[in-house]
Amino acid sequence: MTVAEVGDPNVPPERRLATLPDFSRTWEDRLKVTVEVEDDEPLGVLLRRAGAQLDQMGPYKDAEPEKYVEEAYLPVYLGVHQDGYRLRLLSDLPLVDAKGHLWWTYDWGSEPYSALLRAIEAGSIKGDPTRLYFVRLGGMGDGVLADFPMFISSLPLLWEVIEHVVTAYGAYEAAQRLLKVVGVGRTATEVTSEKSKQWEANASLPYKLTRLLWREEGWDAAELARLLDVTVADAEALLTAFGCSKADDGSWRSRSDELAKLMAGNAEYVIQAHHTDKAVMREVLRQRIDSFLTSGKAPDLPWEKLSRLPMDPSWSANHWQGEHTPRLRDRTWTRAITWWWQLRLFIHRLRR
Repeated sequence: MTVAEVGDPNVPPERRLATLPDFSRTWEDRLKVTVEVEDDEPLGVLLRRAGAQLDQMGPYKDAEPEKYVEEAYLPVYLGVHQDGYRLRLLSDLPLVDAKGHLWWTYDWGSEPYSALLRAIEAGSIKGDPTRLYFVRLGGMGDGVLADFPMFISSLPLLWEVIEHVVTAYGAYEAAQRLLKVVGVGRTATEVTSEKSKQWEANASLPYKLTRLLWREEGWDAAELARLLDVTVADAEALLTAFGCSKADDGSWRSRSDELAKLMAGNAEYVIQAHHTDKAVMREVLRQRIDSFLTSGKAPDLPWEKLSRLPMDPSWSANHWQGEHTPRLRDRTWTRAITWWWQLRLFIHRLRR
């Protein structure tokens, strides 16, 4: 097993978690150590050992390691090397249970190395399990994103808006293609509604589902169906509705054409703008659909503009926890939500 450094060992220990690593370096150019590992060893213990060895290669090997060991030697993110693909950081691992179904965990450090092997074998994680990354980067949150009830309740609005806009374009080919997606989308909504309790019990959320669908390597629909515990037809409906299309080789790939880009952006908007006033959400979606049908191109999401959209007055910060509290009127929360959108814009630019 080889573990490569993502971070700069020349940075003092107390500053490492706050220093953005260089993600552009290749596997060959990184500092690496070789460690022995047993299948039942916790991933956190494995990475702590590797991190300790990597620290001994830098100039700060004697700089009070006990002061730093608790944070630095149990990274927030796990990286699994995959030839030909950029480094991706996993904070919540999509693991696989004994039945072959997906479940997610942030506490992956306590899971045995065999759990990672099983996930890679099942296809929920891609990469080489003998080449991992030790990532020196502090965690960052994704804000208050929609849970499944919120997501499901917003999807009918999306399909309604598409139908309404498409009627003005008649037999236009792009309009008819989009209209077909509406039927598939309603099937995907039913599937999501039926499976949401099971997925929530496995620590899933809508953004985790779409992130899974949008993975760079694409999907075989049967493989995805097995992991999500749905039929192949239902898996294809989810892929189509939320931004994937079928390639010539039979695989499903995200944003591979303009229609798929449009639907992926729509899903992302619905997930992240669940607190937005519904009339405003309707107008944003209408403009996106109209722009697509007029230009043939999927418009980008205007993150800076979205951060300033008015909030639904009935939305409560506790809805995402399944609680229902009185209407939100506190201006402090309004400022907090605005700050969150600005943070999302920063993270979006960073990931690009």
